[in-house]
Amino acid sequence: MSRPYSALCPLLLVLASCAPAIPGSYTLQTYNGEPPPFEVDGSEMTAIDLELNDGGTCRLTATTESGSVTLDTEEGCSWSADGAVITVATVFDDSSATGSLIDGTLTLTGTSDVYVLVKR
Repeated sequence: MSRPYSALCPLLLVLASCAPAIPGSYTLQTYNGEPPPFEVDGSEMTAIDLELNDGGTCRLTATTESGSVTLDTEEGCSWSADGAVITVATVFDDSSATGSLIDGTLTLTGTSDVYVLVKR
């Protein structure tokens, strides 16, 4: 490695360590500013758990008073990152939500909804 590039190595290591590790398990803290439980389409939602895995696969589990519904990648859950912007897409109404991960808090905004999830 030539001299000018070797001086950049420490800076590159610091920048890489500052990038958030996106894959992981997240638990919903608020939906449109309200903590669970909250009502969605006539059902009381008690919890939402989101697992973002390497390679854009994911698993979304929504729990209501009457049970749980789980979507994984094969059933229509995926995620991607473009720089600091994270997008989670599901087959629920062909919807997607876009946002960012800051200090372990994933904030996603859909068409009219804001989800705040915390990394476990």
